[in-house]
Amino acid sequence: MVQLRKFVYGTGYGLLAYIIGIGITAALAAGKVAQFLEGTGISFGSVLGRANTPEAWQLIGWVFYSEHFFNIKIETAGRAETFSLREFPVWDPILFVIPVVSILLFGFISVYRDNDKNNSSIVLRSLGFTTSYTILGFVGIYLTSFGIIGVFVYPDTGDIPILIGYSLILSAVGGGIASLTGSSSGSNN
Repeated sequence: MVQLRKFVYGTGYGLLAYIIGIGITAALAAGKVAQFLEGTGISFGSVLGRANTPEAWQLIGWVFYSEHFFNIKIETAGRAETFSLREFPVWDPILFVIPVVSILLFGFISVYRDNDKNNSSIVLRSLGFTTSYTILGFVGIYLTSFGIIGVFVYPDTGDIPILIGYSLILSAVGGGIASLTGSSSGSNN
């Protein structure tokens, strides 16, 4: 039962890392995204004379996925292309730091709070962390998808292994660092 609890606590920290990461991305990228949409913008054709442009929150989601090295996929009737959002003016290289710091920090905290900082604790919490981070990753792809008649745009689901690797490795590294800190005032969760 203690082992399951470690996994569950890891999932909670994975949820926090994802939510905090996308929140920081929104705070840092919102200005550039708004400026980009008002200026050059992205338009995927028009229906009934109105340009079809993704909402700012969708583009912010794409920026968040680009921080994890995702490409953006555009599917049209019988064709699919990918492009990197890092080539557009909404991108700032400092954004690469957000998921790294968020995952390392919450991976560290998840193990630091545990009095039993052995390898199995790190593995269980990292697996829980990665599970919730990946599930939110899929949900986020679905939520930030943009579609109109004949065109569908979304973070490329083929890049999910990158998200899994990022969260698994970095949360384990954060947990490993925490295990070197000695005892904590936390519980044996």
